[in-house]
Amino acid sequence: MCKVKEEQPVPAAQLVPALPGVLQNASLLQAGGLGHALRWPLMGCLTDDLLLLELLCAADDVLVPGGELVSSRPHENAPDAVTDTYMVDGGRLLLTLWHGRLHEVIYRTQAESVEDASRRNDRLFAHYGQGDAWTEILDNGFGRTYRRTDQQRYALWSYAMDITTFGTMGFHQVKW
Repeated sequence: MCKVKEEQPVPAAQLVPALPGVLQNASLLQAGGLGHALRWPLMGCLTDDLLLLELLCAADDVLVPGGELVSSRPHENAPDAVTDTYMVDGGRLLLTLWHGRLHEVIYRTQAESVEDASRRNDRLFAHYGQGDAWTEILDNGFGRTYRRTDQQRYALWSYAMDITTFGTMGFHQVKW
């Protein structure tokens, strides 16, 4: 099974900073050279229970408990890749399977507030970072692109649309 069963504590240093100017009430921290982190009080919201998956797990082992498969179609830019879209609590989850493995997870799970989005991103970046930090590569005014320090994973966060993507660099090179 590729679903993570137990959640690990989230290091604050893994958080992706949100929109500048909106965060006037946030507490910024510099954490061991790993980047900035925002601390928010913990409050319950739909994005707190998002499904965490393991990239590169076998396609047959991908489970989306409670999710309803609403479409499955070939990826438009990557030969032999298929993207499955699931309705889950809080929005949609898009999973791209390529060469029999999970290579990309897209969370279209809009948060109700900046605080909820920051907490969700903190959790997601910590999980998909697997102990490695993330480096911001680009901010194009619509979103931010990141690379994990080992250069094996990428992340995209569209702060304009509040969509977060995690994937393998092998798949990233093929799809673009």
